Amino acid sequence: MGERVTLTERISILLVVGVIFVDVPVPILGSVARFAVLPVAMLVMLGGQKVRVRRLAVLAVLLVAYCVFPWAFHSRDEIVQVMYELVAQLTFVGVAVLAARHVSVARTRNGLADAFVLFAVVSALVAFGQRTGLVVPLGRNLWGRAETAAGELRGTGFLADPNFLAVLLAASVPVILHWRQGWMRVSALVALALGLYATDSRTGILLAVGGVLAVLLARTEGEEVAKSRRTKRVMIATSVVVAVLFASNAGGQRDRVVEGLQVAIGGETSLTATSDFAAAASASDRREYAEAWFRMGVDNLPFGGGVGAEDLIVTRSGERNAAHNNFVQMLGQGGIAGVLAGLLTLATGTALYRRRGEPFAAAGLVVIAGGLFLSYPGTALIALPLGITDGLSSNVRRRASVDVRARQSASQGVTRARHDPGSADGQSLPNRSRV
Repeated sequence: MGERVTLTERISILLVVGVIFVDVPVPILGSVARFAVLPVAMLVMLGGQKVRVRRLAVLAVLLVAYCVFPWAFHSRDEIVQVMYELVAQLTFVGVAVLAARHVSVARTRNGLADAFVLFAVVSALVAFGQRTGLVVPLGRNLWGRAETAAGELRGTGFLADPNFLAVLLAASVPVILHWRQGWMRVSALVALALGLYATDSRTGILLAVGGVLAVLLARTEGEEVAKSRRTKRVMIATSVVVAVLFASNAGGQRDRVVEGLQVAIGGETSLTATSDFAAAASASDRREYAEAWFRMGVDNLPFGGGVGAEDLIVTRSGERNAAHNNFVQMLGQGGIAGVLAGLLTLATGTALYRRRGEPFAAAGLVVIAGGLFLSYPGTALIALPLGITDGLSSNVRRRASVDVRARQSASQGVTRARHDPGSADGQSLPNRSRV
């Protein structure tokens, strides 16, 4: 109870959250992932609470097959590119191991939550500054300037893609709603709303709503409803604000969502005079990319097309892009290994849903749901939910072990009291029986 967070644990927390939220170019080294390799390896080997990370161990094995097998059997990619991708992905698994350690221990879980919210708020404000022209783009923007239909810059924070930031901001909503700094929750949520507006991501807004609903559902089912009136009020206010922004079509998000659903269900756009043509075209393109990646993955079974499989994609428009569906892209790049990694992720989602009352479990669910609309294999997002699940599982096992020991100790104490004639209780029993 009186244990203090060590310096090593503080560094580990900053590294975990930093790698997740920051992907700006590092001088000489390039990607921040390369910069993180050495400290991640050292902290995984030397520091922190030991946790059984079974899911992450399985993922690490699958990632080796995911990267190496397509190269070994097809030789389409350069070995340097393959090894860099593998090292980067295993680095992110290491980051998830560190996250598991902090989630599994109460004293460091609070520090992880504080850092997660801090990075989310700063990233959101930076993204809003980018949208309004006050801050220049900082990340390695994958879509050029990633502009809105009106020509405004979409906020990316410190990441390469505004949609990745939107997923992380949405995932931070459950963490903020459970945050111990209750007096700062409203301010943090306002900053997050500005950041989500800046990303112009319909996925992010929908996921943020899902995060609020997950917390509301967990609160309704749990025993702490009466104890958390302030949290309940904050959640209701957040839901009202999100609903008003959506209904008023702030940032064109309502039209983007409607057009996206029409394309996803019907396969064709249904443009009207008030439709957002750019949103409809984007949704149509994403459907086309996903279908092309799926066909390519099936054609290249069992090993997949490899980490550079974009060159094999054939679409009607002649453009090449990510599948915008994590599970489809893993099939296309890794074949059977990608399918198994996807199934492992879905199984992780089931485990997180059972523990949705825990804020990091709800955050992990948001990240997994984001994989249905975005492609992020090779980033920390694919491993983070598995690390959260392993950490929560270790925490449950630890609590169960402590409870068993406590019951055994209490049982042994009662037994000794009954049979030890020198104890006060042991003397009182026969006295009562004689009376």
